[in-house]
Amino acid sequence: MLAGCTHTVTHYYLPSATNSRFTIDQAPGALTPWVKIRCAEQPPLANGTAALAVDIGDDGLATRAELTRSTNDRTLDGVFGAIAAQLSFPRPAAAADRVRAVTIHFTCAKDANELVKVDVR
Repeated sequence: MLAGCTHTVTHYYLPSATNSRFTIDQAPGALTPWVKIRCAEQPPLANGTAALAVDIGDDGLATRAELTRSTNDRTLDGVFGAIAAQLSFPRPAAAADRVRAVTIHFTCAKDANELVKVDVR
């Protein structure tokens, strides 16, 4: 008889009252310096994607971000989660709008026009 065990770790990020809030358009600018640092380190990264579920309050401000897909880089996951928790959105019109799917793509390609792209659904 075989028995199995599954262990899941969920990473949540909370907003900080002392840090700035960012719109979706501002987020790539806040993330790009961090991506540049990680791209310059050894071994170099190629590219990656993180996905987060961001909870939104009545005022449109993020109240929590949950990492649902990792870049496989703990440093970038932490930075992406911290920035996602600081996002601001239009005020939600309905309860269904209280969780937004945020996807953050990055690349270390030297010829890339954008190192970071942020999509929201």
